[in-house]
Amino acid sequence: MLELHPGNPGDAIKTTLVTSDVRDKPSYEAVSYCWGPAPHRDAIILVNGNDHKVGKSLYDALNSFRRPQSIRVLWVDALCINQEDVEEKMHQVRMIGEIYTNAASVLVHLGQPTAQTETDMHNLQSFLEPYKQRKDAPWSHIPIPELERSISRILTRVWFDRMWTVQEAVLARHIVLQCGPYQIQWTTDLRTLRSLVFRVKSAIVSPLYNLHKRHAEELDWTPLLYMLEYQMRQAARRENVVLQRNLLDVAFDFRHRHCMDPRDRYYAILAIIENERGNSFDFSADYTASAEEVYDRFRATVQQVSEIEDVPLG
Repeated sequence: MLELHPGNPGDAIKTTLVTSDVRDKPSYEAVSYCWGPAPHRDAIILVNGNDHKVGKSLYDALNSFRRPQSIRVLWVDALCINQEDVEEKMHQVRMIGEIYTNAASVLVHLGQPTAQTETDMHNLQSFLEPYKQRKDAPWSHIPIPELERSISRILTRVWFDRMWTVQEAVLARHIVLQCGPYQIQWTTDLRTLRSLVFRVKSAIVSPLYNLHKRHAEELDWTPLLYMLEYQMRQAARRENVVLQRNLLDVAFDFRHRHCMDPRDRYYAILAIIENERGNSFDFSADYTASAEEVYDRFRATVQQVSEIEDVPLG
């Protein structure tokens, strides 16, 4: 394990390597970050009192995760595995799944913040947090192109494009996405994950979102949704639950298809899927209702039948 000593911005980063036995179930947090090119590992930290060269990404991550007054116990692959010892590296790589699964949290370093990051992280979180009324939906007070560009600046960061980060995120029991001092976190139990996926998908297929959009979709939601849905599969396996697709999943998959009447976005998929009880959804076509009313009923029906709760992040 790596003990990250307390410090303030600008202080030297001081760490200590300590040995732990996995059978003792030690408490630690695992770090997920992008290594960066090897020739550029010229940032200096102190490991057991000695200068040690690391990449700038790891340096920034440790600086970001460091607490001002207490030690933080981490597992960091570049430091906790002797990268020069092939035998140790082969042995430890086989344990990485277990290491990330048993971590108290997986700390994701998304990179250095920009002047826009606080707003961007807030906008992304607004899709993940429950909202009570339509006026509280993020797209009701932020122009959709601006909102999508903002969230895209987070979802197109390099971390979402790397291979090892898939395993590190999917196996997490609790995950923290952090960019500078700004973070979004959630626990990866099935109840929470079903709620998060429901919020994102239902937002994207809502008539208000599409009405205010007025342009072809620019934002690729798949980096976030793939992560959430694979976390959900892991949670379902742990909890011995069989996941069922619902009308919302179908509506989301076919959201790019065109229709003359916005209400048909929901009515056209009614016959495709049945609920978990083997019955048809209690959701019939009503063309006297507005598109917003149809959507509200559609969303409420899916939430009720699929037993999805509005749980808070954290």
